Amino acid sequence: MIHIVTPSEPVYREHLFNKLHSELKCNFYSGNRFDGTKVVKPKLSRKEYNSLSFAKVFLWQKGLSQIKLNKKDVLVIVGNIKYLSNIPLVLRAKLKGVKIVWWGQVWSAGTTMPKMFLRVAFARLVSNHFLTYTDKEIEKVPKWLYPRRRMFATNNAMNDIAVNEAKKNWGAERLNKFKVEKSLENKKVVLFCGRLTNKVDMPFALRVIKQISTVEPRILFVVVGDGPNLEELKQQSKELNLESNITWIGSIYDENYLAPWFLSSDVLFYPGAIGLSLTHAFHYQLPVLTHDKIENHMPEIAALEVGKNGEVYKKDNLNSAAEVLSNMLADKEKLQKMGEHGQAMVKAKYSMESMVENFIKAVTF
Repeated sequence: MIHIVTPSEPVYREHLFNKLHSELKCNFYSGNRFDGTKVVKPKLSRKEYNSLSFAKVFLWQKGLSQIKLNKKDVLVIVGNIKYLSNIPLVLRAKLKGVKIVWWGQVWSAGTTMPKMFLRVAFARLVSNHFLTYTDKEIEKVPKWLYPRRRMFATNNAMNDIAVNEAKKNWGAERLNKFKVEKSLENKKVVLFCGRLTNKVDMPFALRVIKQISTVEPRILFVVVGDGPNLEELKQQSKELNLESNITWIGSIYDENYLAPWFLSSDVLFYPGAIGLSLTHAFHYQLPVLTHDKIENHMPEIAALEVGKNGEVYKKDNLNSAAEVLSNMLADKEKLQKMGEHGQAMVKAKYSMESMVENFIKAVTF
């Protein structure tokens, strides 16, 4: 039996877990915490437990002691060393000879080298295999710190099956009607899709749009998402007189409703630490613009090929961002080629099918 323990089950993981259950008949044990991201309720063989905080630093997932382990089992832990409840679970698994797979990030936004070494060293201490988010993370790990033959990468993916189904539902005629309805025709549409938190420098994005709008009044910034900073950002946009250059959509989790916004856009502009939004855009053949501090992004930044499927600007440099975005919007032919390259790349390497295959390799090796 394969047991998968995760702090929570965000919506973007639902299809993956359904596929793994179908292929492997896994048991899932999820908490109910994910910092505001929408989660799904337990289904199939899933059990949901409460998560408790200690001093706002460490966490404890209640109920893990109820997991029955046998020697031939595999225990997959969505790795986060802040979850102290994983420690007794790991000790119990080791005593029973259960194979342990640590599924987590080697490197994420803001990770320092000491933190990376601590993460990997802890993973080696507690696990038999390390399942990372991307191939490039494995390349960052010294061979002496964690043996390469015991490291695997999922190449973290969106539910591209849902994306492809949604695209089929939006043929040319229906999409054109949508553009007319939303006043998108003849606009230079720049899309943002994500949570509106301090981790995403949206005030910077608003200033970039303002600067471009003075020379290109057709620019329209479409913001899909919600979060604690929404009202403050709306006020800032009013102070910048951006009412005619910005549209606030709110949260959308249904891919069929997200699709027309992606399909109607020219560029995805992400001013913070980008993650799955990158490959999400590529599945819609949409080029991406983000900042150039690669170490300040999430692991999925590995999918970005500058000049081929997206561009970068100098972080926190208003003129650089405005110039790069303006140049992208001015070259429709290049945008088309970038979009095609991005889509081809994620189909080959960052699909849900390949993610499931990579996961199965790690737990059955």
